Amino acid sequence: MAQSPAQYPAQLSVDYPDRQLDRLSSALRILFVIPIGIVFVGAGMLVGASFSVLFLPVILLIVFRQKYPRWCFDWNLNMT
Repeated sequence: MAQSPAQYPAQLSVDYPDRQLDRLSSALRILFVIPIGIVFVGAGMLVGASFSVLFLPVILLIVFRQKYPRWCFDWNLNMT
């Protein structure tokens, strides 16, 4: 007795473009990605810099002085 294939809840269908695909543009896509990569790396560095400038001093003050800095509280209050 042959069993029918299992039906999955998700189905995948791919629509191919109507135009002819060009190998040159496919090969040059790495060059198209470089500006986007620069933006993402720059954003990551900005996040890292803001962590080290804003978050790290507050954590050190809490650990060593065991007191939340008033200036940080006022900053957070004004930001919200």
